[in-house]
Amino acid sequence: MRYAEVAVPVPLPGPLTYAVTPEQEPFVRPGLRVKVPLGRRKLTGLVLRILDQAPEGVEAKAIEEIVDLEPVLPADLLELARFTAEYYFAPVGEVVRTLLPANLPPWGNRKVWLTDGGALALPRNPEETAVLEALREHGKLSITDLRERVGTHAARTVADLEAVGRVASEERKSRGARYVSAVELATADRAVLDAASGRSAPGRAVIEYLAAVARPATVAEVTAMVGCGASVLQRLAERGALRKFTQVERLTLDRHFLSAEAQSVELVLRDDQAAAVSALTAAIQKAEYAPFLLLGSTGAGKTEVYLRAAQAALAAGRSAIFLVPEIALVPALARAVEQRFGRDLAILHSGLGPQERHQEWERVRRGEARVVLGPRSALFAPVTDLGLLVVDEEQDPAYKQDHAPRYNGRDLALVRAKSAGATAVLVSATPSLESRANVDAGKLSALVLTGRAGQGLPPEGQIVDLRAEGVSRKLGEIRFSDPLRLEITATLERGEQIILLRNRRGYAPTLLC
Repeated sequence: MRYAEVAVPVPLPGPLTYAVTPEQEPFVRPGLRVKVPLGRRKLTGLVLRILDQAPEGVEAKAIEEIVDLEPVLPADLLELARFTAEYYFAPVGEVVRTLLPANLPPWGNRKVWLTDGGALALPRNPEETAVLEALREHGKLSITDLRERVGTHAARTVADLEAVGRVASEERKSRGARYVSAVELATADRAVLDAASGRSAPGRAVIEYLAAVARPATVAEVTAMVGCGASVLQRLAERGALRKFTQVERLTLDRHFLSAEAQSVELVLRDDQAAAVSALTAAIQKAEYAPFLLLGSTGAGKTEVYLRAAQAALAAGRSAIFLVPEIALVPALARAVEQRFGRDLAILHSGLGPQERHQEWERVRRGEARVVLGPRSALFAPVTDLGLLVVDEEQDPAYKQDHAPRYNGRDLALVRAKSAGATAVLVSATPSLESRANVDAGKLSALVLTGRAGQGLPPEGQIVDLRAEGVSRKLGEIRFSDPLRLEITATLERGEQIILLRNRRGYAPTLLC
């Protein structure tokens, strides 16, 4: 008998060990969720690793149920969870819970049924015989049910049958999810498609549109773009040109974006920006860990630098993560990123609704979105082949989580980038003391932007010595210096507005170094 280390969502110092029964052994592997007994309760935990024997003195209870058919977390995030728990003395179960969306439905547990072609087709091997007979007898079955009826080969056999159109499948519907009808081309043979559409101009237009987009599309999308009715799609499906199915409706996240602005002409990089982009691109192409500190005053064009670096990462077939300190900063950057990367962008933060969060998380998990934007929790996005990790405003204390599990998102970003062989970029106009020290120690490479983007000019600063002004310093009295009075008067005469900022009173009556 083998054993599994399982992280359960309770404040324990480490994972618990459970026995894996011989029937479960072919399916239990790291990254899967399982249901396990803990006292009188039954909890859902995550398998961290498989053991050949239980720790000495441990009498392990057996895993009661396997929740997922496929791992919900990849190996690199499991390793990051272990590191976080050990480094920050955090319960590993609570760390794992932070990595996953709340109430995540079973992963990969699909419903499968026979297509018309599958009902008439002859099986090619004994495994297909067992699966086809089970589906003929019971209709729709989940892969879990199929596995119990026909054996461990069920998932592989279903994949083979689905590839030739003999079975169809869909993800299990989670509560509250909205499903829509969709279609795709049933074959790549253009002669078959042309014969099915016949002389129907709308039918040919539907075929042309789906061939051009080279992906499934919803019925609403096709009818709107082609200008035909749903009956045209139904007729093509009956003739074997289209395959109809249902899919989860993609929820729009427009409320999390600032309103769209008119596209401007492509920016021409200054020499210092071009040098920074070149250094980041070279590091990404090497596919090795490379940490940078991108310095530059407000308005120096730091965002344009790391957006172009992200383009280089995607061009290399890799992914990118952008971190910002707070959710309030997401909408402004989201619009700029969306204009650059379109459907490749996913947003992850606690301000999303449950269905929105599940949708975005699954898009990232499936590789449909390769650019992730969000606050510190987006660091744990399950991206494939991370190439660039950007921490904007890295000096902000909001990257430190102040409740369990406590961690510093900026520091963990460097850890994740190192394990993934990715380029990490800490971005700031006023870097933290830690980052400055790491530059001096050679742990970070500095990229300095000295210019200013666009036509903007730096603000003019003027320091007034109140001792030379003879201003009274009575307790609680507010007195303006002569230069400030003159500036206020001139500003009002121009019809402009004024903001006066005054530091908090009552802590230090004198200036100390």
